[in-house]
Amino acid sequence: MRFIHALFCTGLLTGPVISQAEQTSIDIGTALAGSAVGFEQALQLRAFEFPSDHGPHPSFRNEWWYLTGQLQDGSGRDYGFQYTLFRIGLTPPQSTDEDLWSRDTIWMAHVALSDVKEKKHWHSQRLSHGGVGSAGVTASPFSAWMDNWRLNATGDSGNFPWELHIADENFNLRLQVDNQKPPVLQGDRGLSQKGGAGNASFYYSYTEMQVAGTLDGKTVNGSAWLDREWSTSVLPPGVTGWDWFSLQLQDGRQLMLYQLRSEKNNAANNKSGSLVQTDGSSITLAADDISLQATRHWRSPISGARYPTAWKLKVKGLVEELTVTASFDEQELIGIVNYWEGVIEVESPNNTIRGRGYLEMTGYDRGSE
Repeated sequence: MRFIHALFCTGLLTGPVISQAEQTSIDIGTALAGSAVGFEQALQLRAFEFPSDHGPHPSFRNEWWYLTGQLQDGSGRDYGFQYTLFRIGLTPPQSTDEDLWSRDTIWMAHVALSDVKEKKHWHSQRLSHGGVGSAGVTASPFSAWMDNWRLNATGDSGNFPWELHIADENFNLRLQVDNQKPPVLQGDRGLSQKGGAGNASFYYSYTEMQVAGTLDGKTVNGSAWLDREWSTSVLPPGVTGWDWFSLQLQDGRQLMLYQLRSEKNNAANNKSGSLVQTDGSSITLAADDISLQATRHWRSPISGARYPTAWKLKVKGLVEELTVTASFDEQELIGIVNYWEGVIEVESPNNTIRGRGYLEMTGYDRGSE
């Protein structure tokens, strides 16, 4: 479940692009400010259409394209990568405001690379106003870009294969992204309820994508996970953060879990997820089907936040308890909002279940114990 888009308020944009050095961290309460008036809300079931739904939905205030994955080079060295593009609407599409600058959108992009062997994590953040044309999304042909960071279809439509190209000062990644399984419609047939009237999103995932290409000129291949969500009002009052897991198991199944925390470092009853079978079918998981327990923590020397980087998971449909551990602790992204997102390892006590994935954690601060 990808909510991080809701953490960025429109008042932070002071020009076409904001450099990371000019940004300051904000809290969730500040970031959630904004009116839903004039925007469409996720209130009832809809029919999804592919590939057109890969494109933008400007009648909703917030939207994101979120790609994470694991790579391995020819020597067996492991990496994790992230590319995220967020769209935040400033005013409703039907606004009569003649100032095109204020009527447009803010685009935010994050890229990150984790080197598991060296325990190094590089990340970058960019912001742009939609009016300047340096960022955007098109449906046909599909393309989601921020300057020279780009995820796009290789053909004339939104169908796979896609290509990811990240030309960053820290690394150069070029991957072909393909897919075999159907999209997973999260929640109730794609309507993901977060609590309270209107606090919902339309949400689908591709949970077992295949990737191959080059990282700084070295041949790499691996797997990836794509999350797509759009909404206007998502989080109910009192939510201070969340924990989100995307797990790819070696037996061909995938698992998505999230929990919202209503008090700092305190899990709320709002939990959900899905267990995707080898044939692509999925089982929706309710709060009672999920148990999440943090077992180890890491304190960031930069932000001071204390993140749980090891967990025990119990999930209905899996016979054994899972242990989820960060491949290394130092995978925090520092920017407008500081949050942890990185590669994780998955195993069961008897090693009958193994896998890898990504974990996202938000809302932890210096006071979190």
